[in-house]
Amino acid sequence: MHELVSGIYLFQDYPVVTTGYVVHQGIGLAIDCPYIEDDVQDWLKTLSGLAEPHYCVLMDHNPERSIGARSIRVPLIANDRARMEMVASPDTYKGNANPIGSEIDRLKRVTGMSRAVPDLTFQQEMQLDLGGLLIQFEFHPGPMSSSSWVLIPEKEVMFIGDAVPTGEPPFLGSALLSEWLDTLDILRESGYRDYQMVSARDGLIERGQINDAARFLRKVRDRVEKLENDPENTQLLEEMALELMDDFPVNEETAPQSEMRLKFGLEALVRRSQDNEEEHTS
Repeated sequence: MHELVSGIYLFQDYPVVTTGYVVHQGIGLAIDCPYIEDDVQDWLKTLSGLAEPHYCVLMDHNPERSIGARSIRVPLIANDRARMEMVASPDTYKGNANPIGSEIDRLKRVTGMSRAVPDLTFQQEMQLDLGGLLIQFEFHPGPMSSSSWVLIPEKEVMFIGDAVPTGEPPFLGSALLSEWLDTLDILRESGYRDYQMVSARDGLIERGQINDAARFLRKVRDRVEKLENDPENTQLLEEMALELMDDFPVNEETAPQSEMRLKFGLEALVRRSQDNEEEHTS
């Protein structure tokens, strides 16, 4: 646990997701949560030692977030689209049935996913009065269709979800590339220059890493266009995944998982592009 500024804490002790906790006047807002049940209970105990949790916000509908949220007994906040996706999903999650190059691929059977469906939702933005401290929720699609940010203007801190990947290649299977690039343009605006930005994977980021993320996404867009012309070329797909891995400090231990994540994501982007093209021509 690390206190970023007075009343705002970061937790990077648990796998996959960096979580946050905003405390004001004895009231707590959790930002994301661990995905392993024992970690969730340990995390909640630590949060309660700082202030009683009153809310938890999920930055999108990625199961890496929602699996842990099943055990949280406070109102869950998320974008409308996150709620729609989660309501439409099965109550049982089987990570090993649909591997995506993530830690959660190891999960064989997780039940009770319906308990993670958000209670409070918003479309474009929403504000919350946390004991006199203004919290702002904003919809910024890109990494997923339901991706959101949490801003605490008084503290000049913002949690930006998966918008700026730095440590490992991002999950691209649900990405909206054009919207994601637009989101990065918004992050570069002068209004956020003095904000500390917290990535859901890597903690604090530097502003220059926003440009790195944009260059990576433009590369992905170019590779998807090439694969559309030769979608069955598995060798080309593997070569592109390995090439894209070079943009990140991937080590030998995480390389196979990162490669799988990129291959899965590229395949999904190509399929979606082809499906959209067929809809337009039919």
